[in-house]
Amino acid sequence: MSTPNPVSRLSQDAWDRVRSLAITVGLSPAEVDRVLADARRTIEREQPNPSPAMITIRGLRAIDADAVHRDRVGRMQAITKRTDVPWDQLLASIELDVGAGQRKRIHDEIEKLPDDVKAVFQLLNIGNRNYTQVAQQLELLDENIRGRAYRAKEMLRDRLQDIILDLM
Repeated sequence: MSTPNPVSRLSQDAWDRVRSLAITVGLSPAEVDRVLADARRTIEREQPNPSPAMITIRGLRAIDADAVHRDRVGRMQAITKRTDVPWDQLLASIELDVGAGQRKRIHDEIEKLPDDVKAVFQLLNIGNRNYTQVAQQLELLDENIRGRAYRAKEMLRDRLQDIILDLM
């Protein structure tokens, strides 16, 4: 019978402590295992024999970063679901004379946008907010908001090319 490596045993104890702590604060075991597996691969790639302190710190940072990410995604999904879009008013405000079929198609294409892009598009165009206000609400940088707004416009331009050509 071989004796376990004391360094690897200390490392495993550190991972187990981080996992227990994350589950204690309310995360599901499956989510904790997924996040810690990613963190473990990253740490072991950077340093073959990490200290228990490094494992604990990096593991907790990974759990925290994942929680922040899930919180942002949740807020963006909530924004896109709760926004009651006044389509007639919106289309009239940009002086588009479109039929009911085209209006539904525009609405459907906006709904198909990824949540992070759709939230920004809706807040800017329907919520009448500027880039700074949207950035503050979503806790992102102005540059991120501008990039997402650009992506939304490009996606819609590509998807609605036939309607755009009909309006010209």
